Amino acid sequence: GAKNRTRMMVGPPSAGGAPCPDTFFDSATCNAYDCPQDCVVGDWGPWTECSKSCEGGRHMRHREIVVKPTGKGHSCPAQIESGVCNDDPCAVDCVLADWSEWTACSASCGPSTRSRRR
Repeated sequence: GAKNRTRMMVGPPSAGGAPCPDTFFDSATCNAYDCPQDCVVGDWGPWTECSKSCEGGRHMRHREIVVKPTGKGHSCPAQIESGVCNDDPCAVDCVLADWSEWTACSASCGPSTRSRRR
């Protein structure tokens, strides 16, 4: 900013006195520091892809600084946010053991059956 001051001639010089200077106006710089400006950030961007498809992965998003803080303005909040995603349990497929050996036939001739198990 600037500050100003003025002065008036109270009386002219007389009897050989020194003349008044031509300066009746003076200015000076003041409060030369930055006005406080708080940080301004933009909206959050989209979340990144989750690092895992199940059982708790991580993802993140960010936002840009629109206006940097100056003077004693408030500093910027976090520009990166992370969180848990896909925290459901992973699917477990059925697992079967190998087939057992065949049992003996139920009859020594003619139609008969035999079985095996897993």
